Amino acid sequence: MTDHLKFTRWTGIQGSSGRWYKPIELIAVGKNAATFLVAGDTPPYVGIPYAIKVFRRVSSEKSREAFLKEASFLKRLDHPCVMRVVDDGNYYSNPFLVAEYLPQTLETAMEKKLSLQMKLSYAVQLLSALDYLAMQDPPVIHRDLKPANIFVRGRTCILGDFGLKKELLLQDIADGDAIKMSEGPGMPKRFRTPELVRYYNKEDNVDLTRSDIFQLGLTLTILFTGRNPLVPVEDYGEPIVLENIGKIDAGEVAAGINGLLSKMLAITPTRRPNPKSLVKSWSKVLRAVIDSKLYLQPHIFVRGGEKL
Repeated sequence: MTDHLKFTRWTGIQGSSGRWYKPIELIAVGKNAATFLVAGDTPPYVGIPYAIKVFRRVSSEKSREAFLKEASFLKRLDHPCVMRVVDDGNYYSNPFLVAEYLPQTLETAMEKKLSLQMKLSYAVQLLSALDYLAMQDPPVIHRDLKPANIFVRGRTCILGDFGLKKELLLQDIADGDAIKMSEGPGMPKRFRTPELVRYYNKEDNVDLTRSDIFQLGLTLTILFTGRNPLVPVEDYGEPIVLENIGKIDAGEVAAGINGLLSKMLAITPTRRPNPKSLVKSWSKVLRAVIDSKLYLQPHIFVRGGEKL
């Protein structure tokens, strides 16, 4: 059984919806799947760009099962800041999913100068997405939050790449089963969390419910300071060590942002706020920045030729 996968450009691929797609070019190749840019070929979607993620590791039934679970999970989600899957299907023995095409990541977006308002808006949106995942039944953790897995479309930030996600059952929270099915370390090295390190080291009673908050805290620290405060290590199981968050160029709200990041990066999980409360806290900072720039002018409305 081979893990080789090849598409011929412009050869039609049909999804379970009945729609057809034409491959254009290869975007990326991972251990388990390859992602292609395709164009819709069924009216009224002709020419619309999509990303098709095709499972390629047919030699691993375990990986295939994980891919199918990811596809099923994404299909049922409905949130503006979570990657939207529009179709799925099988290409011979290779299952695939079709998602909205999102070519720009937060990692590439940060190469340009983003306004303070935009950074704060992204923070609120990503926390809103985590709050949405936490409200699923059962709750869901992403486990792979980093700038390369977050996409930007205009003024919207979108969570993607749920390959390491896990639905948290009650027994998962108690005994760490949430990552027993993962191949490899089950976490990105530069975005490790204290909880994932504990499980990697085979400790018991690992509570993963706020692991995503820590990862997002690292991501947002990069967004606001340009650097990751997590000290690099050689081994995944080494203790988490954080450097100072660093200078945040945000005027009067800098201290508030620093305080929120510090709470999200608390080593003890129970000291981290939940997504819902963090949405409120970050929204307050965003509103303060908007008000300080006087986006809402007092004479914006006109009635009968007179300014109100």
